[in-house]
Amino acid sequence: MRRLRRGRIINLSSVVGKFPYPTSGPYAATKHAVEAITDALRMEVRPFGIYVVTIRPGVIGTEFNEVANKLTGDLLSRTHPDYKPVYQAYGAAMGKLFSNIIIPGPEIIASLILEAVLSDSPKAAYCAGPMVEEILGPRTKLDDDSFFQFMSEKTGLKDLKV
Repeated sequence: MRRLRRGRIINLSSVVGKFPYPTSGPYAATKHAVEAITDALRMEVRPFGIYVVTIRPGVIGTEFNEVANKLTGDLLSRTHPDYKPVYQAYGAAMGKLFSNIIIPGPEIIASLILEAVLSDSPKAAYCAGPMVEEILGPRTKLDDDSFFQFMSEKTGLKDLKV
């Protein structure tokens, strides 16, 4: 790509690369890393005519959760009792938040990848999926303390005391 002075690199991240949520720490850390390397590479290779794009899916209907649950088993049964109320409150809040939302399939992300590949001037990042704008938007506008409060409310943990 450098020799040809053109090309595209498309990296698949996740919205949790920009904002983790309870129980997502290890996964979010890997996506934060994807975001960092993509941002750095984008600046490094743009002078060579190479575009580096981040694709940030939100919740997408794939086999990801089924496979993860099969590999890890029933984590709640192995969780320290102190954490059970946290996981239960978070689970209830997320269930309520997503109760009336249709989860799209991977085609929506495939379309974004295709758009990024075919565009004459692709954006630095593309996002899609339910709740992406409702959460990613505030993340870009709020300071860290305000975003913590916002997410504490969304995840049902704001007033939880254990």
